[in-house]
Amino acid sequence: MKKILLVDDEHSFLQILDMALSKYFETYTATGVREAIDILKQNTIGLICSDLYMRDGTGVDLLKEVKKSHKNISFILLSGSDYNLDIKMAEHYGAIFIPKGEVNLIESIIAVANDNCKSDK
Repeated sequence: MKKILLVDDEHSFLQILDMALSKYFETYTATGVREAIDILKQNTIGLICSDLYMRDGTGVDLLKEVKKSHKNISFILLSGSDYNLDIKMAEHYGAIFIPKGEVNLIESIIAVANDNCKSDK
């Protein structure tokens, strides 16, 4: 089953993502950059879906850290913000940007996961 790490410091949004995506994938949740890095050290993850702005850093900080040692992990950056420099930088590092307000948010995440995330068999 494909493994996805969901990272967001907004607990209610994180729970909604987890409930919706755990039907299709093995999900892990983190409320910040440091917790996400700890989970990555202990688990083989195929896709990270991270918020842009969190209390202990940004999704771009996490993306840069991930690309140092986990080059094959796909990365989705979520944000309620309009297109900005941080999002452009994340895309430069290979992340896919999806606005949090997108009508088909869950379907978009599932599509990216199915196209870019390896199964852990």
